Formats: sequence, C-alpha cells, structure tokens
Amino acid sequence: MVRRITGRPDSSYTPDIVADGLAAFTGTPRRRPEASRAPEIAPRPPVLCPGCGHCGADLAARTVFGDGGIYFNDIGCYTLGFGPPLDAADALLAMGSSIALASAASRVLARKTLAFIGDSTFFHSGMPALLNAAEAGDDVVVVVLDNRVTAMTGHQPSPTTPLAAGDVDSRGPVDRPARGSRGAGAGARAEPRRLRREDLGFSWGPIREVAYLFAGIFMTIIPALAILTAGEGGALAFLIEAVRKLAHYFLAAGGLSSFLDNAPTFLTFFSTVLGRFYPGLPESAAVQLLIADQKVYLQAVDAGAVFMGANTYIGNAPNFMVK
Repeated sequence: MVRRITGRPDSSYTPDIVADGLAAFTGTPRRRPEASRAPEIAPRPPVLCPGCGHCGADLAARTVFGDGGIYFNDIGCYTLGFGPPLDAADALLAMGSSIALASAASRVLARKTLAFIGDSTFFHSGMPALLNAAEAGDDVVVVVLDNRVTAMTGHQPSPTTPLAAGDVDSRGPVDRPARGSRGAGAGARAEPRRLRREDLGFSWGPIREVAYLFAGIFMTIIPALAILTAGEGGALAFLIEAVRKLAHYFLAAGGLSSFLDNAPTFLTFFSTVLGRFYPGLPESAAVQLLIADQKVYLQAVDAGAVFMGANTYIGNAPNFMVK
C-alpha cells in the first residue's frame, strides 16, 4: 500500500500551515477568519522581577568594578542583567560557558573579568571550568547566584536545596568547591539583602524622616480642618469663597498635592467642600449628605489629589526614594 504524506519538512509549522495541510488532505475548503488588527503595544524590554536578588548582585558587582570590568553571563534569569540600568551582561554564549569565557578573556585582556552563573548550572557544568581556571591561575571573579533550587526549569532540587523546610544549612554552601580548588582564592558568601542595606549604604533613615514628617502634618492639620468645616463663618472664609466651581476644586487639590501629599491634600479640600455645603453639621451627617447629593465635588477633589500627586518630587512617595 502506498500512501502520500502531505507535509512541509523544510520549515517549522505554523497554525496556517497546519490548517492548509488539513484542508488539502481532507479535500475540504478552508474558511479563513476575517483579519483583525491587534492593538499596538508599546515595546518594553524584559526586566528582572521587582525585588529579585539578582538585581542586588549585579548592582554590587557594578559598584565594585564599574565599566572597567567585563561581565560574562550565563543562561537564566540573570541574563536580564544586560542593558541599563544594570549593564552586567557583556557576553553570553551557552549554558555553563560564563566561567570558561571569563577565564579565557582574562588571559588576553588587561581588565578584570567576571562570570555570573546560577547554582544549578554551576554544579551541572560550571565546576569543571572553575577547576580549570584555578589550575591555570586565571584572575577571574566568579559570582554564583544561589537560589537553592533549579529555578528556571521547574524548581527541581539542586545540591544546595535544603533537605527540610526552613533548614537552610542542611546542604553544603555553594562556595565549597571554590575553597577546595587548588589555586583558587577564598570564596565569600553574600546575601543581596545585606548588600543593599549595608554594603551599598542604604538605611531606614529616609523612611523614618518621612514618618516624622507625616506625623507632624497630620497632628497640625487637625485645627485647620476644623476651621475649614466651619465654612464661611470660620477664619478661612476667603478660601471657601474662592474655591467654588468643580474646576477650582480639581486644580486647587492637584496643585497642593504636587507639593504636599495626596492624603493631607484630600483631607484639606474634603473639609472645604463640607464647609461650603454643610457648615456646622456633625461630620458624620455631613459626609453622608455629601456622598448622596454632591458626589461630583468629592470626585473632583479625589481626582486632583491623586492624578497630580506625582507632578514633582517634592511630595508623595518619591521624596524618600530620591534620598
């Protein structure tokens, strides 16, 4: 029996190729869906996840060696150290090749060479290159990024994976092979959290400063809010009379939020609205009436305080991040 095989052995298959092949094989016409235009998406390069320890390792290496070093990377998440702001991946060849590349480059270049490699890749194919570099006396820095697991391909255990939950020291540290290599320098273990807080000079000082600032703001703002809720009969009657239209509330709240913060700004103009429409009423009753009858003014204040809060770096969260 002779059968005819319909296929496309010279290239990879796509859904259109498979559909055309099935239609030709079965002798049925293929109904093509109407073409739809996908929405345009702004290009965005891949980056490491927020809080990833690899960021701390890359930053520490760049802090020490700067542009004078040559950074050889390996296959894994840490490959995303390429490009700004980390700039910690100058070359990449294949899994397990970073140590060998850095070792070879150190013999011909008058620059410090560094190799980044994950813990499971190190035990799988990086140890021979490390032993060879130690035997040859190559001046290379090897950075083993120890996840204590094979993170890239499904969280299989690696030689550094703890034997029991919470028992982080039940398996040998990843620097033991380096310490046992003849000619290799002493290995050092470092935690990215410690690198960020101590070695790089980060501290809780700016956050404490902002906490003191906000405590002072909210303690001193209480009398001002009481005056505002008194309406046109209070000491701040000129403000109640000046801010009357929706646009006034939106722009005034946004302008103050740009230099203060959206929370105290919202409270300020929220009290202004209460003072204009319901002066003298208990706050609980006035708030209910405001939500029921004048909700659009509440929305104007809310939108202005939130959307304009990042106009400057004087107010809002960036004030301690910049420090």
